[in-house]
Amino acid sequence: MLAAFKLYVMPYLVYAIVLWACGIGMTKKASIPLFVYIVLVIFPQFWYPIQDFPLGSYSLSMLALTAIIGGHRQRPKGDPSAPNKGLVIVFLMASYIALWNSSMRFGLSMPLTSNNELFPQWRNYAIMVALYFGAFAAMRSETLIRRAMLVVFWVIIVLAWRELAGFASGDTFSYNRRCSGPFWMVGLNANHFAAFIAHFSVVGIGLLALDDNKNRKRLYLAAFVASLYPLFFSYSRGAYVAVLFAVLVVAILRYRAILPLLGIFIIFWDSILPSSVVDRIQMTESPDGQIEESAALRLVVWALAKQIFSDNPMFGIGYQGFYFASVGLPLHNVHNYYLQTAAEQGITGVILLAFFFGRAMWSGWRLYHDGTSVFLRGLGLGFVACLCAMLVTNVFGDRFSQIEVGSYFWILFGLVDRARVLSKTPPDAVNVPKPLRPAGALA
Repeated sequence: MLAAFKLYVMPYLVYAIVLWACGIGMTKKASIPLFVYIVLVIFPQFWYPIQDFPLGSYSLSMLALTAIIGGHRQRPKGDPSAPNKGLVIVFLMASYIALWNSSMRFGLSMPLTSNNELFPQWRNYAIMVALYFGAFAAMRSETLIRRAMLVVFWVIIVLAWRELAGFASGDTFSYNRRCSGPFWMVGLNANHFAAFIAHFSVVGIGLLALDDNKNRKRLYLAAFVASLYPLFFSYSRGAYVAVLFAVLVVAILRYRAILPLLGIFIIFWDSILPSSVVDRIQMTESPDGQIEESAALRLVVWALAKQIFSDNPMFGIGYQGFYFASVGLPLHNVHNYYLQTAAEQGITGVILLAFFFGRAMWSGWRLYHDGTSVFLRGLGLGFVACLCAMLVTNVFGDRFSQIEVGSYFWILFGLVDRARVLSKTPPDAVNVPKPLRPAGALA
């Protein structure tokens, strides 16, 4: 019966929810489509079956756009602009210029419609980036921000529960037995799933350090502890390092008492972690100094990316250009987002990316110091931890541009900047009611 519900009822239910959320988002509450988006984007098994429905293939795009448009239509008079509005627009425009670069370089049609094979990818990327504006405009109160974060942590718990119930680890590592979450339906692998878990589970560590609400603290802790199972058994070494680095940063900033425990873990990790995880970490390099095959292949594409950057230092070869430049190689992705940016957007793109990450980190840091509530300050610290994890995972691959992996970052960035505005703006500074006209005054 459950199988019949999933097959015949669930798609229509999801479709109805998407249409309802889009309608109410445009007219009344822009936060509703954003809440629905937060849930659906991580679970392709919900939105993938409605691809053949009218506009069903644009379900995520419609949710994002109605949150953005509705949020701006419903903004109260005097509401300040997003602090990083200009930077995000420039960041997005640079990617579109890079799309023109690759289209002209590799003989593709003009990137204006889906006739250009790269345009749909860029369009999804652009909608994902624009979620920053949707989150900033739609979530105009601390209450809405709290609710959004609670949904994020419940999503993480559900993801962890699904893996705990449906995956059994062995005593040794196997490429055929890895936690890959629901992302396999859209062509992503265990490394992408692990990066998602690493990026957003550590936000709970920052909030746990400062928030004083006991029920929320239990949720943060439950989400982080539950996330360790899929994290470990995704066997993503980059994600391991990312979480360890993020926790270390939070410990230095707020939890110095646990630094000795982290030191003990680093020394005795091979006795603490599950045997299959230890096996995965130790296989990176054999006793005779030979690097495993997957790592060796990455060195090959890294070398090609460096050569492309050397030949095209200013603007690179364009958006997703490495895919075309790597014909004949077993890997068509650089497996390092910084080298990928250098190869595809040149020094211009690298500088912009560095400036962008720096500004995002500054937003989190300022909220951590200037937030007007312990929750908002914890959100700022959690965002700093999230960025620290992202900086690490992107050394080992593109863990930034896929809509399933990256959407939460842009939503979180918008929430952090909205929280900064809330911390600076007096409660009566926006939406001030107009004085009543005297009786008999002309309209």
